[in-house]
Amino acid sequence: MTDRHDRPEGKVITRTSPLLLILALAIGFFAGVALSAWKMKAPGYATSAPEGNAKLAQMAQALEQQLAENPDNADLLIRLGNTYFDTDQYTKAIDAYNRALALTPDNTNVLTDLGIMYRRAKKPEKAVEAFDAAIAIDKTKENAYLNKGIVLVYDLGKREEAIATWEALREINPLAMAGNQSIDELIAHFKEGHDKEGKK
Repeated sequence: MTDRHDRPEGKVITRTSPLLLILALAIGFFAGVALSAWKMKAPGYATSAPEGNAKLAQMAQALEQQLAENPDNADLLIRLGNTYFDTDQYTKAIDAYNRALALTPDNTNVLTDLGIMYRRAKKPEKAVEAFDAAIAIDKTKENAYLNKGIVLVYDLGKREEAIATWEALREINPLAMAGNQSIDELIAHFKEGHDKEGKK
């Protein structure tokens, strides 16, 4: 009787057996695993990456066909280069971008993307040339500065030049970001030699 008076009126406290709780959790876990396995085997269930790559391949083919009829269309060439960029077909992207630049030589977006493709194709000197060309046209082209520094430090071993490039970027935009870190953090990381840790 005493217990009943200690509780608020109308509320009943029940106790759940720990064994029942463990059993319920186990059933839930196995049901979740079974559902996931069933979904993966279900028709039409697939990751989006292969489907996306197939669409990009179709897009590239369609652009190539349009360019066969209109080879001097810079917009089509840029779109083709971007499609090859997205599918990591460096040589084809480089070709499309260079053809586009022959028609629109001051396009800094294309020059920057060309530099990235040259880097992926293991042509770092050509990458730096492309980034420098973009910067010469537009002194505020942040992505060109950032990528130039990356090529300088990682591919050409020119640490001081990379830092100077990023410092030039910081002068343009003190709030510039390099991935998920600020430009200040990136510069400090290399100035303090944190990238060398563990390489001894």
